[in-house]
Amino acid sequence: KEMQAQLAIYHKTRNTITIASCAPAPLWELVPLLGERYPDMAVASELNDSTEALAANLYDGVSRIIITTEPLEKDGICCIPFMEEHLFLAVPKDHELAGCREIFLKDLKDLTVILHSRIGFWYDLCRREMVDPNFIMQEDFEQFLTLSASSTLPFFVTDVSEKRFNRTGGQRVLIHILDPEANVTFYCCALEENKEYLPRFLAEST
Repeated sequence: KEMQAQLAIYHKTRNTITIASCAPAPLWELVPLLGERYPDMAVASELNDSTEALAANLYDGVSRIIITTEPLEKDGICCIPFMEEHLFLAVPKDHELAGCREIFLKDLKDLTVILHSRIGFWYDLCRREMVDPNFIMQEDFEQFLTLSASSTLPFFVTDVSEKRFNRTGGQRVLIHILDPEANVTFYCCALEENKEYLPRFLAEST
């Protein structure tokens, strides 16, 4: 059974470029890039907010690339900075917080927020730092977009997601979240033998 499992992983990695990320936004950028560069291979992606699990998958060959918020300083791993992302709270213009331009998550007390379930490490960050939050969780992304557009409740956006989806349409005040963990640089990491799949080396090879 162990041999069969290892053969299945080997077959998958030979024909598929698997990317595991701690957040969704880097996947929006990297998956199309790899798909264009390697049209004969499938590109699969998954979310995992555990750095330890991401690193283990990299070493085991389950993932060819992982995306983390810190570089992995381990032998045999190549890491390069990929992109930045910054968190904001979107509130209606008549909301009691609308006069704020910046705020820490710990200052958001007893706040009801619409939240999509698949946001990677962002969820743990908000749950850990906010005081007694009430999250209205949405599993389906389209339903989440519809609800956040029609509701007067606050929701979180990032500069990357706002540029991509224009979820607020200029109708909300965006409050910058000041926590250092809410303003991140993402790193693409791969084993040295697979570093050709990292964005910088892809650009150099074209």
